[in-house]
Amino acid sequence: MDFVSQERGEMTMLYDLFFAFMQTSRHREARKIIETPGLRARPGRLQWYAEKCINGNQMESLESMVEMTAKLFECDRDEMYHYMLRLCKRTLRMLADILKSNGQEVPFEVPEVWYEQAADTEAQAETKPVGSKGKATKSASTQAATAENSPADYQFRLLTLCKKGKAKEAYGMLKDVDRKGVTLGPAPYDSLIRALLAEGSMEDAMVVKEIALGRVPGFKLNDIANSLLIITQVKRGLAKDGLSTLKSMLQGDQVPSKLSVTRLVQSLGSHGDVQGIQEVEVLMKGLGTPLNLSSMVFVNNTALAHIKNGDLHSAVEGLEAVYTQGDGPQGPAASMAFVFRKVLEENNGAALDKLSAMAERLANHFSSYRAASDLFLQLLEANMVEDAKFMLAAGPETRPGVDNDLPSAKTLYQQMQTEGVEADELCLKRLAVLYRNAGETVPFTEPPETFKFYAEKLKEKSKGSQPSAAVEE
Repeated sequence: MDFVSQERGEMTMLYDLFFAFMQTSRHREARKIIETPGLRARPGRLQWYAEKCINGNQMESLESMVEMTAKLFECDRDEMYHYMLRLCKRTLRMLADILKSNGQEVPFEVPEVWYEQAADTEAQAETKPVGSKGKATKSASTQAATAENSPADYQFRLLTLCKKGKAKEAYGMLKDVDRKGVTLGPAPYDSLIRALLAEGSMEDAMVVKEIALGRVPGFKLNDIANSLLIITQVKRGLAKDGLSTLKSMLQGDQVPSKLSVTRLVQSLGSHGDVQGIQEVEVLMKGLGTPLNLSSMVFVNNTALAHIKNGDLHSAVEGLEAVYTQGDGPQGPAASMAFVFRKVLEENNGAALDKLSAMAERLANHFSSYRAASDLFLQLLEANMVEDAKFMLAAGPETRPGVDNDLPSAKTLYQQMQTEGVEADELCLKRLAVLYRNAGETVPFTEPPETFKFYAEKLKEKSKGSQPSAAVEE
């Protein structure tokens, strides 16, 4: 926050905090921020969040923002209430469409959009009786022909076709309009590009973009269109192009959608592009508006990229660090089920063996059962029931237990001392942490190094003992 304050100004930092709190439904903290003395309204930032609420149908969040900004200096209240009315109208239209598509009667009045009103006006003009004089008839027909071929009429028809999902028809019409030299506003170009991208017609969308650039000075795709472009590029296997689009978006102060970033990272992972994933992660950390992306998206896909490149050691090392060093999210969020699922889908036996050994090691030495449970569930989903049974039977240590159970750990340690079993340094380190967390004195000398040091030492020791074990067998 200090860096943001220095580089972009204190007001920008306060708005970033305000929207971050709003995104996470922490309205009390958001209110404190927006009521900061001396804070002025920034219509562009407020409009961005209002549009986000409208597109996401987030009525409660929009209502909260409108209510919180009541005393904000220079805040246009008419504009704020206009956003709420837009969302209410959109909700009513969506509900009416659902009822009509299911053959139900609509029990309320549906607000008309501008192009429906224009269509009604046009229909009334066509049915209006014409006067008896020929001169009047000629004048009316001339006016109708002029209106029919006006830029406003073309714009209305293009937007109507896009709204009805007839992107190809709208595309053909736009090319005809462009050949006639007619210049339209940015709205129809933007709507048509989004409609074409939603259908996967990337080439046609880029043609429309070139037409728009030639007709509308300074035309550029908005956040939604660019996010759709990234998704389309990823589907075509053009992950590098998707990364370039993301960079250009951020340079233009646009915010990508969460889905587009997730799909891009997954595509980079499937292509083995570790550096590309790291670039996206750095870009997302520098984004002023958080997308609430889990860091496991980057961890899991980085592991898959290493597996794609045949570097199983780096894949295992990165995943293991999440559970042993606290380098990633802890608890339920730290799931690697996605990695197991992809490995099983690709039938990669070597990677599955390495990851299974890692899951067993985490359960045995770190009392971390998440990886083992993820693997077990993915085996069941893949109908590999026998493998799942073997996994349970092979290692009783992998059965679910209680984390941070100091009394059980004490009992086990005493039993080991009684039976003359020497505890390794990693085990002692873990036990010492349990003692300290419980506020008790550690009854032995705690190993001084980190968990990572002893984990690596244990792995090297187990590797060194493998050849001799093979000879004995």
